[in-house]
Amino acid sequence: GRQERVSSPQVIASTLLCLAMVVNGEARGEPFYGQLAVATVVINRAEGNRTSVCFEAKRPYQFAPKKHPTKASYVASYLAYYLYSFLPNSLKKNWYFKSGTRDKRHYGKYNMTIAHHKFYSK
Repeated sequence: GRQERVSSPQVIASTLLCLAMVVNGEARGEPFYGQLAVATVVINRAEGNRTSVCFEAKRPYQFAPKKHPTKASYVASYLAYYLYSFLPNSLKKNWYFKSGTRDKRHYGKYNMTIAHHKFYSK
């Protein structure tokens, strides 16, 4: 699992930075629960693909990470990472999200809407 692969404070710090950059780039200005849900999508993909959070966060054409994350994006990332096993299953099913109405691509099975983001499972 994720916890066994994380072996050093440096890896944990870089993981949280990668998550916070995605949250800041994709959900800045969204309610806290929406930011938490975006962070959870990245973690879900890392778990499901057996990769790292940073690998998923930096995968081309998937997310729009923004440098210099805000304190709020760090808080959402920290809670998503450390409290992952306690999060509702509805969040842990999310594999994709989109915001706005311009994106017409099909992303899988619709799961939920939080503010301006629609979340989908595989």
